[in-house]
Amino acid sequence: MELKDYIIYHSAGNLYWKDKQFKYLGCNYNFCRIARLKDPENISGKTDSELFGGILGEDGIKKLLDVDRHVMYDGETIVSEETGINESGEIAIFLTTKEPLKDEEDEIIGLVGTSIDITKQKEIEVLKTEFIQNMQHDIRTPASGVWSLLEVIGKQVTDPKMKEVFDLLRGSSKQLLKICDEVVDFDHIQHGDRPIIERKMDIRALVTDIFDLNKPAGFIRNLTLNLKVSPELPEHIMSDEFRISRILINLLGNAIKFTREGSVTLSLYPKEHEVERYSTLCIDILDTGIGIDPSKMKNIFDKFTRGVASNTNLYPGTGLGLFLVKKFVEELEGDLDVESVLGQGSHFAVTIPFKTPLLDLGIKGLEMDETYTSPVDSLLEDLKPEVFANSMATKSNSKEEGSQRFQHKLLFIEDDKIALFSSMSVLSGLIDFIDTAGSVVEAKRKIKDKKYDLVISDLGLPDGSGMDIVHFAEIASDSQNKDTPFVALTAHIDAVKQSIALDAGFIEVASKPLTREKACAFFESYPVGSQNKVSSDVELPVIDLKLGMQRIGTTTSDQAVKALEILTFSLNEEIPLLKTAECEKDIEKVQFILHKLRGGLFYTGTPRLEKIIDELHVSVKLLEDLSSLKDKFKKAYEEARLFEESYRDLIKTRK
Repeated sequence: MELKDYIIYHSAGNLYWKDKQFKYLGCNYNFCRIARLKDPENISGKTDSELFGGILGEDGIKKLLDVDRHVMYDGETIVSEETGINESGEIAIFLTTKEPLKDEEDEIIGLVGTSIDITKQKEIEVLKTEFIQNMQHDIRTPASGVWSLLEVIGKQVTDPKMKEVFDLLRGSSKQLLKICDEVVDFDHIQHGDRPIIERKMDIRALVTDIFDLNKPAGFIRNLTLNLKVSPELPEHIMSDEFRISRILINLLGNAIKFTREGSVTLSLYPKEHEVERYSTLCIDILDTGIGIDPSKMKNIFDKFTRGVASNTNLYPGTGLGLFLVKKFVEELEGDLDVESVLGQGSHFAVTIPFKTPLLDLGIKGLEMDETYTSPVDSLLEDLKPEVFANSMATKSNSKEEGSQRFQHKLLFIEDDKIALFSSMSVLSGLIDFIDTAGSVVEAKRKIKDKKYDLVISDLGLPDGSGMDIVHFAEIASDSQNKDTPFVALTAHIDAVKQSIALDAGFIEVASKPLTREKACAFFESYPVGSQNKVSSDVELPVIDLKLGMQRIGTTTSDQAVKALEILTFSLNEEIPLLKTAECEKDIEKVQFILHKLRGGLFYTGTPRLEKIIDELHVSVKLLEDLSSLKDKFKKAYEEARLFEESYRDLIKTRK
């Protein structure tokens, strides 16, 4: 067999070629197996009806021949999904490419086809669509229920401040629909089943609704929100309301999400065309937010692309918003531009052609120039620590007999004002002394100034992480809270996040929201005067199997011993690397190795080695020169050696 024939017969996928009478001329071994033939040469002269008619039926064969006819008689190359059979004789779906087969005179003499079985991919696609549809229902239904209940309850509240709280909560419940909408929109786009429908729409009513939807998010950040609509813009325009609404929702939502302070301004105005009735809708959104890194600017409109990593917890989302905006703008034959300065803000400019309804020609619309400021600070006024000091005295005098109260001095760290409002409402009924902080900087200042019995902290903060605060409490020379228990609160707990937080020094990681039951459990678990750290003068064991069993959640010591075995391999690999990095005075590498060791030690019962590595890791972070830490490095190496000896002795006793 010649080399070219060998390559053809053994080529990937299913390869075949036919003449203009729709009879097969040849194929490769893969297609031969599908056709249930012993040799590719046996296919010569066969037709689809002979080979597959019994399974595909008359209609199935007709669909195949219709495609073949277009290829051979119209000279088209066609890529399509076809129904066929696989090697097992079962119905399958193939992605097929068919193109004309030509002779030396460039005359079409048949076709050549290749196909790949995509049945499994199609099944996954169906499952994905079903999942998205189910998610749409499962998110929309409870979110709508929450919104409706809040609306009913809000009407019965007479206190002005509480009424504003319910209005904010009602608006926030609508925000639950946004991510669902983005994912559903993306699915529709991928399947091309969202037609453009040009209808008469009230542009001011639309933009007002969208602005109201985003007010809660802006108010929580204490932003000033500006809405401007030019009187030159007609009251009604002819366009696709769905796409324009999604463009506005995503751009305005993004601007608010990425702006921590300052303002967001949405402006709409027309740009006239020379042709009567045809104009351009101009949408400008300016913010004073974080801006966009120039290196990421070219990719911000790609799907699932985020300007800020999701694991920061600061700017959650799907990464679909700007991708959808760009797609919708293009479908409406518009343009999208963006200008941004890192750290100063961004300006998104959208232009979309539209028609003016005949009845609105020459009629000006209503001018809108509105500014909204956040009422949240006034709502939280009663929750400030200095106000608590007075109000709690009154509450304690009037509290019901037998109501549970604790004597803790608590620092509660949370930057989200709605979460703060909710949590403080719970805590105010349990303790009299509460300090609050909304950032790492503010928390550090309070940790220096006061001694607390317990600190409860959010993990994601605007200027860092709750873990930064724990480290500060441990290492600051003037910190009064080196041994204070720290509890972490987070919206979502996973194994990695929990491990990192515990590794950083938190004594517990709990999920939001903070309920009365959780708060009581914290106060009972960590009573006044309790300590997070074991006193340095307590002699810790080299190996503690009970601790190891607790760490990995097992009831048998065998698994804890297995973890110790894995640790020995890790130490044999990492300790030599640590020694080399120390000699080379490579601080970054030393920190990386120590961090890795700390993560592994958390899952083992080795309290002494864990404490020494932890102290070394903290010390390295404070210094620019490793020379002064020689004794601590030596102590760590010696402790690693002692652990290995203890581990070998332990194995001997268990045999």
